[in-house]
Amino acid sequence: MNTVERNTEKIVSDLKCAARDSEELLESTSDAIGDKAREVRERLSETLKSANRTCRALEDRWIQTAKAADKLVREHPYPSAGFALALGFIVGAILSRK
Repeated sequence: MNTVERNTEKIVSDLKCAARDSEELLESTSDAIGDKAREVRERLSETLKSANRTCRALEDRWIQTAKAADKLVREHPYPSAGFALALGFIVGAILSRK
């Protein structure tokens, strides 16, 4: 798993955690009285909906990217292996100079 995949997975995980925490907060403050409390709950609810949409979009994009990469490698296995070998050689050469 490369850095981009780990970062994407971490963002999705963090968004899900924030969504769960926000839902719990909304439930625990449902009996709070006042215009300010109602306003804060409404804003949090809208933010939560937005975070859920973003999370789903990131997951969908991540899945589409993985499927596209898999398809490309399966359709062109030898060029893919050659590219990976060349990239590994270049990275190895750069790292060995240090």
